[in-house]
Amino acid sequence: MRTLVVTILLLSTAQAEACQRWVEEFRQGPFHFHSEFPIQRGPIGRDLNQIKAELETTLQLEVGEDPINVYLFGTARAYQRAVAKKVPGGIVRQALFVKSDDGSSVYAYKNAAFDTDLRHECTHALIHNSVQFIPLWMDEGLAEYFELKNGSRVRPARLNEVRNAINWSRLTRSRNALKRLESLNSITQMGAGEYRDSWAWVHFLLHDQNNKNAGRTALIGYLAEIQKGTPPGAFSTYLAKRMHRSETKLVQHFRYFR
Repeated sequence: MRTLVVTILLLSTAQAEACQRWVEEFRQGPFHFHSEFPIQRGPIGRDLNQIKAELETTLQLEVGEDPINVYLFGTARAYQRAVAKKVPGGIVRQALFVKSDDGSSVYAYKNAAFDTDLRHECTHALIHNSVQFIPLWMDEGLAEYFELKNGSRVRPARLNEVRNAINWSRLTRSRNALKRLESLNSITQMGAGEYRDSWAWVHFLLHDQNNKNAGRTALIGYLAEIQKGTPPGAFSTYLAKRMHRSETKLVQHFRYFR
């Protein structure tokens, strides 16, 4: 489910094998599906293209139609065999997003969390098709947010997890919690707590209504600067100019949000 962004070279032998492997191949929007098993084309295409539409409306990103190849495998073994040829470290993951000179690719296999995995990784692919770079914590926080279906994003079960972390001071154990996330530069540095905290900041920025939507405005503006090719610097600094005492307000958001 977690993301590893790498540069790869596609192997002609793998492409030849793929021609014989796929039961279904079709395109919906930017997504080019290659599946080892029959899938419901309408629902899966609508689901992922809905995320694209929401990124464009919620974050005002220009996502575009650059192709994203989505490779779906019937078993973990088949997935691991394909991924091992390109990203050996990715075989421990249930799904994977890969960015290369040839474009964006997502790999996943059938399992209990298949739908969530696919939405998470395709969110990464859509974001990276729209911006050249993005802070790791923000990238993961947005993917964690959009991996849930629209109806369950605002008030998910995870709210209680964040409230418990706040009560035990794990989320705000220093006055520089956001800067701590910004210091992470490798996916291997992110554990469950870092994913939780990244999601918490995204939820706060998008749904806090006590500060005239300053968080949402800051997030949209920051991404717009990136998309224009203007490096906006650290988000913590960018946010501080638009919202005072943001970490205190994050705590208040989760304590009182219902």
